[in-house]
Amino acid sequence: MPALFVSDLDGTLIQTDERLSPFARDGLARLLSAGLPFTVASARSVASMRPILAGLPLALPVIEFNGTMITWLDHDEREFCHVLNPTAARAAVEAGHRAGTPPFVSTGAANAADDGLYVPRDRNEGMEQYLASRTAAGDHRLWPGAPLEEGLDGCAICLTFIGRRADLEPLARLVTERHPGAFSTSFFENAYAPGWWWLTLHPPLATKAEAVAVGNAVPELRDQADEVIGPVADDAVVRWLASRWPCTSSSA
Repeated sequence: MPALFVSDLDGTLIQTDERLSPFARDGLARLLSAGLPFTVASARSVASMRPILAGLPLALPVIEFNGTMITWLDHDEREFCHVLNPTAARAAVEAGHRAGTPPFVSTGAANAADDGLYVPRDRNEGMEQYLASRTAAGDHRLWPGAPLEEGLDGCAICLTFIGRRADLEPLARLVTERHPGAFSTSFFENAYAPGWWWLTLHPPLATKAEAVAVGNAVPELRDQADEVIGPVADDAVVRWLASRWPCTSSSA
C-alpha cells in the first residue's frame, strides 16, 4: 500500500532550541535519500520552516499554517492557499483592538516570496519577543510600519493574537460565538516563551491530523492516537520512521 509520512515540527520533530538534532538531521537525510515519502505539517510559515529543514532532500511540498497552504520549500510555488473571510477577519481584528491585543496579520500569495506579516503598533512583551525572533531570522514577510488594515485588504490567511491566557480566553470565546464556522482556531501556550499564549485564527478548511503521537504529547492527543512512541528528546519520530522504511544505513 502506498505510504505518506507527515510530521509536525514543534514538540514533535525538533528540539527545544527549535532545531533538528544532528541525529535527526542525519537520519532524515538518509531516509529521504532512500526514497522516504515524507513532509512536515506545521503551524509555522515556510519562511520559519526553511532554516530548520535547510539541506534536507525533501521531494514533497510542506504544509504551512496548520493546513492553510501547501508550498514547495525550494522554489516558493504554492499548490493552494486558503484565505480568511474578509468580513469575519476584520471583525476579529477590531475585537482584538478593543481587548488591547491586536493581532499580527499574515497574508499569502501564489508565491511565498510575496507573503506579508503585518505588525500591530501597540505590542506587549510577548508580541515584542515574537517580532524580535522574526526580525533576527531575517523574515522577508515583515511589514513593521504598515497598518493592519492593509494586510486585511490582501489575502489574509492567519490572525495571531499574543497575550496572557486570562486576556485571550474571552477574546477566543467572543470570536467563535459571533462568527461560528468562520475560523479554525488554535489556543495554546508558547512552549518557547512560557506564560505567553497564542490565539491563532485560520480559514475553516485549515486543519491537520496526526495518527502517531510522541510521548511528550498532551494526554488528550495520546488518548486519540493510534500509536504512542518515545519523546521528542529521544528523536522518536526519526527512529520510528527508520523502523518502517528501508534505508541503506541502519544507524538511524
